[in-house]
Amino acid sequence: MWWLVRSVEPAGLRMLALQRHVRQYSSARAPRAVSLSGMARLTLMPDPATQSPADPVQKAWLATNARGFALGRPPTAPAPSSSSSWPTTPLEPFPSKKPSLLWRAASQLFVGAVGWWSILMLRFFEKTHTYNLSALRHALDHRPAGTPLITIANHVSCLDEPLIWGTLNFADFQPHRMRWSVGASDICFTNPVFSFFFGAGQTLPIVRGAGVYQPCMDFAVELLNAGRWIHIFPEGKVVQTGNMIPFKWGVGQLIVRSATTPVVVPIYHRGLEDVLPESFRPRIPRPFKRVDVLYGEPIELDELLASHRKRGSDEQTMRKAVTDLLEARMHELKCEFERRVA
Repeated sequence: MWWLVRSVEPAGLRMLALQRHVRQYSSARAPRAVSLSGMARLTLMPDPATQSPADPVQKAWLATNARGFALGRPPTAPAPSSSSSWPTTPLEPFPSKKPSLLWRAASQLFVGAVGWWSILMLRFFEKTHTYNLSALRHALDHRPAGTPLITIANHVSCLDEPLIWGTLNFADFQPHRMRWSVGASDICFTNPVFSFFFGAGQTLPIVRGAGVYQPCMDFAVELLNAGRWIHIFPEGKVVQTGNMIPFKWGVGQLIVRSATTPVVVPIYHRGLEDVLPESFRPRIPRPFKRVDVLYGEPIELDELLASHRKRGSDEQTMRKAVTDLLEARMHELKCEFERRVA
């Protein structure tokens, strides 16, 4: 598989640059080069001491050292601390470079195959009940052109993604229609095979515990600005206790940074923790379990964002307010779920 990944590097497939370097970036001040989703992209790592994005000068420095970073080499010059005497080099934004034919074929294959497997599992091997699916269908089919979509859900098993999409139609499993998700870099991107599979399957590598300023978040914002669909598990990890834990701020950060306020559809589900319990060995799905999925109505965010922008609230205040609202709406959806399913 290594030769396969290397063969598409000219088209921008540099997912492997993320592997061991990105998991350690929080202890290094120097930015690193990371390429996501098959598009040639240079993305910054922030200064972890300040948790703020690097300035344009660091972008130029990164562009100069990109190849070396991808190969694990040290920089050719010290990282700049100010913009004096450092020329700026424009970075290549998504989607300015078209993915290679190989990447597009792999993406079509992986997204389609995983989608069919999800449909097969939920419709034929599990006892699945859906509620208010029309809320998601309307967001998928009828949201204004260029408006991004974010779905959020509770996280009860490692199979939540992609099995919860088994409630969709076969025609939805096309790369241009299907969601982008995030996956832990220390689980999904640990070797060339996994990196290629999850990358082509429209999964972005996130470093858990590394904050809201990291390449995955930057790329996700670009996807939102292109009107795409992103799915997030705001809890950040699998929780099988039946209760939700406090949400991470990442989803609020994405919404605040998006050029157009996304349509946000909440999803609450139960039953997949029985399909794949954390304590169950071997780790294979168990059939004929009841799975219930409730889709909530879109969450209104325009008024909240407008109010904070009018007051001049900073980014941290806004993302916390947005995240708190989403968490409150998810708890309301959980209560509705328990009334419907009980």
